[in-house]
Amino acid sequence: MVTNLNRKTATLSLEVLFENREPVRNITLTVEGERVRCIRLDKPLGESAFKIPFGQYSLVVRSDVPVVAVFGRLDVRQANMAYYSVQGFSFD
Repeated sequence: MVTNLNRKTATLSLEVLFENREPVRNITLTVEGERVRCIRLDKPLGESAFKIPFGQYSLVVRSDVPVVAVFGRLDVRQANMAYYSVQGFSFD
């Protein structure tokens, strides 16, 4: 989830880093001002509709205005689903 507390729309640039292949860069998304956007990583991302392949990866989020990014995970591998998130983080 990305929270944009600014009045201006945030333009995000995502970068996906992998364990065993070259990074994928410049996946572009927007978050309207004073809004939150939930980005599902199991669905195609951005204008390029990039689909993250199965395996280890890391996500880098850059924005043209300050935003707060929080990573959460929903484990759908079993009937008793579990959700967790980590503390939000932002750079100025």
